[in-house]
Amino acid sequence: MSPAGQKAAGAWPTLVSRGDREVPIVWSLEYETGDRRVDSQHQHLFEYVNNLHALILTIKDGAPINKRTIEDFLFDLDTYVTVHFAYEEMCMGIRKCPLAALNKEVHAKLIAFYTDFAAKAKQDVTLEMLMTLENTLAHWLNNHICRIDISIKDAPDAGRL
Repeated sequence: MSPAGQKAAGAWPTLVSRGDREVPIVWSLEYETGDRRVDSQHQHLFEYVNNLHALILTIKDGAPINKRTIEDFLFDLDTYVTVHFAYEEMCMGIRKCPLAALNKEVHAKLIAFYTDFAAKAKQDVTLEMLMTLENTLAHWLNNHICRIDISIKDAPDAGRL
């Protein structure tokens, strides 16, 4: 079985127990890129998705949607993703990774989705919107890391940096 109970890259992960909560996406060695900074950043991105999942569960349990909490979460995620994408793109460029251009293209598509989501969220946030964001991010992380980011370890100059 592959990471987080998935049968194939792109399959929706099953919930996995982690401590006192269930999380939709769990880091696995299969996600390693060979760059400790990229891997650490990816692990933090998994935590963002898992924290979003926890927030969704509290809303499903009857808690009101706290717009300020959502705004803070989206700001923090945006900031972190911006830094991560810049670092990862630099790594792929320096290492002459053959998927560097595709990586930038896919990053741009996620940023476009996220920018649209954040603009809508400024007007109104619904549980359905948050669930769409969680689903999109979890799928995206799994697909992107397993199909593109892991190519870092096989790049011609993989040892650089």
